[in-house]
Amino acid sequence: MKKVGVSLPFVNYMDVCADGEEAFQFAVASAAGLKDKLKLGYVQLRLKEQQVSDPQWHACLQNFTFVLPLADDEEQVLALSSSSNRNHTRKVYKNDWFDVSFDHSQLEAFHRVYVKRMKQ
Repeated sequence: MKKVGVSLPFVNYMDVCADGEEAFQFAVASAAGLKDKLKLGYVQLRLKEQQVSDPQWHACLQNFTFVLPLADDEEQVLALSSSSNRNHTRKVYKNDWFDVSFDHSQLEAFHRVYVKRMKQ
């Protein structure tokens, strides 16, 4: 059985979060280096929109990501979800817990929390 390295094993596809092209290229090169270091059969980068131009990587187009377009009417979108999902979503909005922000200085803290939660 081969050991495999996957960039985001709990998420279908998401681009590498990097400050710029140089940081992105460093992340890709580092991922490639893990193959030999950890004696892996292969390494997978599950990218959504980013592209890797290095010839040692090849695209595998067997998987797809489905996107649900959001409508103006919240109830119309929620009707497509399970009752449990609708309840959780309504609770978030009702308690005003929904917030989106991105602060580059907090990137390291975000990854610490993200990795911990994914292991749980």
